[in-house]
Amino acid sequence: TGGGTGLGKSMGKYFMELGANLIITSRKQEVLDETSREFNEFPGITTYTSLRINPTAARHDLARGRHRLGGIQLRITEIENMVVRIPATESAVGATREWPIHLVHTDEGITGIGRGGNAEVIENVLAPLLVGRDPRQTALLWERMYETVWDVHGPGRYAMTSIGALDIALWDIVGKVSGLPVWKMLGGFRDSIEVYADGAGYADAPDQSPDGIAARVEECVAAGYNAVKIHMYKATTPDEVIVRVHETRKHVGPDLKLMIDVHRAWDGKTAVDAVRRLEPYGLYWIEEPVRGDDEARYLRMVTEATDTMISGGEGEGTLFGIRDLITTG
Repeated sequence: TGGGTGLGKSMGKYFMELGANLIITSRKQEVLDETSREFNEFPGITTYTSLRINPTAARHDLARGRHRLGGIQLRITEIENMVVRIPATESAVGATREWPIHLVHTDEGITGIGRGGNAEVIENVLAPLLVGRDPRQTALLWERMYETVWDVHGPGRYAMTSIGALDIALWDIVGKVSGLPVWKMLGGFRDSIEVYADGAGYADAPDQSPDGIAARVEECVAAGYNAVKIHMYKATTPDEVIVRVHETRKHVGPDLKLMIDVHRAWDGKTAVDAVRRLEPYGLYWIEEPVRGDDEARYLRMVTEATDTMISGGEGEGTLFGIRDLITTG
């Protein structure tokens, strides 16, 4: 294409009927991007771009691209939802744990896996946007899902976790097709990271006492972890939280990286008082200490009251919300 856009809009239907592979060449990157985007609006078309004008060089680019991506035209055929359930124990009636799993199937037998979405939203709202599309178009498909859920009749914030679950599944497919783990595709800054045990204080744990939680943290340390997080599901007041942290430090000493998750239990004033009282225990971070009604302002109050790292935003579903937490909180 020598310049300008609109070529995809005018010729897309014709090439879609052919199921065409298109080589798009141009000296201008913006022309490549726009023309490729226009053609990719049509199912059945696969585009390869080359920032050149020489057709022979462009064909070499196409061959390399087909080899790198397995030389396949890939389409999403079905999105399957399932739930993995672990029944509640006698000591935790009603605490059945469920993990929604979402499988994005393709016509080449490659399946991507994501988790944590809502089956109804995915089946009725998001799946129709993805079936028939190339799963490697992660940015385009994410944008389509986002715009749809925020439409005047869409589910809005309620659907953001479902978009995230499907986006992970799409990237899983891209990694499998390319033969690379996704962390390498995203830049691969390092090849190992520190992990922490996230298994103390869950609502279905049989012993929620301070000693019981301390014993569970000791088990994590014995398993080789040097960082452990305690969930304060059954401890909602500052006093209840502090006594559990105190007992845990007595059992494991001061060197373990110890974190707590308060699950948005406190208003700003209560949280400020609590984090100050927790200072002597050297917590590595305190997670979501404040309620969600005035979260940004409350977080600002807490961060100004302590040198301990404060984490949050897990319940925030949009970039705009995270931006406000960073700039205001």
